[in-house]
Amino acid sequence: MDKRKVAIIGGSGFIGTRLAKRLSKRDDLTLVIVDKQPSAHFPSLYQYGDVTQPQTLQEPLAGCDAIINLAAEHQDNVDPISLYYQVNVEGARHVCMTASALNIRQIIFTSSVAV
Repeated sequence: MDKRKVAIIGGSGFIGTRLAKRLSKRDDLTLVIVDKQPSAHFPSLYQYGDVTQPQTLQEPLAGCDAIINLAAEHQDNVDPISLYYQVNVEGARHVCMTASALNIRQIIFTSSVAV
């Protein structure tokens, strides 16, 4: 059986790290952690990607079967508001556009309280 390649965008964060720990136990998956910040727990799986810069998503997402998009800007202080729009709205659009260009048909998107 071929392994499915799954990218976790935002995989270096709190939820992403816990999800990666759970999914890394599966023998049928190959994981890629895509984030602006290196993964402290999974450095060998880390590849740089920034949802606000779609050109940085092409390489780490190439060959993936599915994307789990956890990338979100969320803080108590919603300032500047433009950052929330760039990451939470435009970033999600960039992920979808890149997935379409790479023929990745499965995306799991999680939102945040800041949307």
